[in-house]
Amino acid sequence: LDVPVEIGLKRREETGEMNRIDLEKKDFHQQVKEAYLSLANADKSGRWQVINAAQDVDKVSQQIWQTIEKKGLL
Repeated sequence: LDVPVEIGLKRREETGEMNRIDLEKKDFHQQVKEAYLSLANADKSGRWQVINAAQDVDKVSQQIWQTIEKKGLL
């Protein structure tokens, strides 16, 4: 699930369950995000599916289920 760092951190803060990783600087989170996207883009097997998680929760959920069904994981 791909989401801009600021949105992801805001959502996490809203849960009231911040941990030490969440408290790292934004640059750290951006580097982690970029590393995962790099892995996803480099993988040609089709195992990785990047979904825009900045969308409405129902849209994200729908895309997750579509991906699961498309890959025959159900």
